[in-house]
Amino acid sequence: MIFTQLKTFGSVMFSGLLLGGIGLAPLAANASPKAEQGTLISFHERVEKTFVCDGGATVEIEENASGYSYRATTLRGDELVIDGGTAHTGRNYSIIYVFYYEGSEFVLEDYGNGTADLTTGSYPDEKANFRCRE
Repeated sequence: MIFTQLKTFGSVMFSGLLLGGIGLAPLAANASPKAEQGTLISFHERVEKTFVCDGGATVEIEENASGYSYRATTLRGDELVIDGGTAHTGRNYSIIYVFYYEGSEFVLEDYGNGTADLTTGSYPDEKANFRCRE
């Protein structure tokens, strides 16, 4: 008899806890604030910078869907466009843009104060360095 009472009591308690948990779950779900539906506005400002480097070459860096693009124009009008570049944080909060084209590496380090350094070349050859101004 005691065993039957304990068994019944245990079943009632288990059922109560189970139903109580089910009853509280929807209440807890409704207690959290809902995110507003609508258009999300991005506060990220796309990068579009133009630098004039030693020798008069113009370098443009632009952020797009494939990452970053590099467009260099020489004084003679020759143009090189590289798509799919990457950006990294450098020393002293600079931004380093890296591009690869036919075995050559193009690295522009933007210091954020209107100046930048451009390094171009391929390993093992010596790389060319240029100072640039925005």
